[in-house]
Amino acid sequence: MKKQKLINAYKNKNVYITGITGFKGSWLALMLHELGANVYGIGLDPEENNSIFDEAKVEEIANVTIGDITEKADKSNFITSLIESNPDYIFHLAAQPLVSEGYQDPFNTFNTNIMGTVILHEVLRGLRLPADKENLSSNNCDHFDDSTSSCKKISVINVTTDKVYKEKNEPLLEDDKMFGFDPYSLSKTCSDMISTCYRDAMKSSHYISTMRAGNVIGGGDMAKNRIIPDIVKSAIKNTPVKVRNPHSVRPYQHVFDALSAYLLIGVLQKDNPGLQGEYNVGPDIEQTMKTEELLEKMKNFINFDVELNGAQIGKESDYLALNNEKIKSIGWESVFKTNDMVVKSVSEWYNKFINKEDMQTFTLNQIKEAFNSYE
Repeated sequence: MKKQKLINAYKNKNVYITGITGFKGSWLALMLHELGANVYGIGLDPEENNSIFDEAKVEEIANVTIGDITEKADKSNFITSLIESNPDYIFHLAAQPLVSEGYQDPFNTFNTNIMGTVILHEVLRGLRLPADKENLSSNNCDHFDDSTSSCKKISVINVTTDKVYKEKNEPLLEDDKMFGFDPYSLSKTCSDMISTCYRDAMKSSHYISTMRAGNVIGGGDMAKNRIIPDIVKSAIKNTPVKVRNPHSVRPYQHVFDALSAYLLIGVLQKDNPGLQGEYNVGPDIEQTMKTEELLEKMKNFINFDVELNGAQIGKESDYLALNNEKIKSIGWESVFKTNDMVVKSVSEWYNKFINKEDMQTFTLNQIKEAFNSYE
């Protein structure tokens, strides 16, 4: 995978991110900025005032709308901002992303993760946007009478999760059985299948793929009940990290690697619609880690103590790993090829943050270095 290929695809193109104010949405906005894209997006006000959205000043490099994609159409900032952005690409990251929050607030979890995806695809069904010849849909949008504007073909990536699968003690493949036990997992399974439905059954005129990423870690994540934010908050407060499942195995990966996969498929499915589909995004099998191993590696860079008595939050899998051969076969490769590289990069970000450095400059430099490593 070459940086120049991504620059050629995204430079001066309009890219819309749902969930732009979140952890991955903010990183994606910064990566697209580095590639020369015109970045737009919508998201809720961040709950944490020291998240990467604020620390890296994402509003300085992107046109950000604060709003909820599930708002009714007559009140929707989402529809207005999406039309105004005239997107060539859409990355759908807006979600309630926490297993724990799913147990505490199942209604909002189902509404955001399921209906948010339905609303996005319904808006796309009716979206008529100016298009050059290259992006003009052959679908004549018969459900519209207005013939004065075009049906632009947009490349759409729906970001779901590795938790869409039925649990088993071996690496998961894209065609393995899907199953959601808890509200978060079930809602993301539905979201994944909804996108497939609009692509295949509803014969969408757009390009649509779903990306099932493993446990993504990186600088600027401040969400509750996630291991890296918990470590950082405990280090700042000088209190121990309460760990729930130290022996659980997870496909931990750097946020840059996951997002680079989303960017790659966004490009490739436009060039070759036959590449639309479902993709696992995770490290090689030998790079999966037990949580206790991640903790030990983080201790090399950040000073904190551990208590192995964290309260359980519903049922969680003991083993979770992804088979990534499909996406590797079409050109994706990770930059952070060892767990030590992942942990070092993540820890460097948080140490700079603790020392109150310029996090926009630092994050953009991390992104630039990661992209340059492709060369």
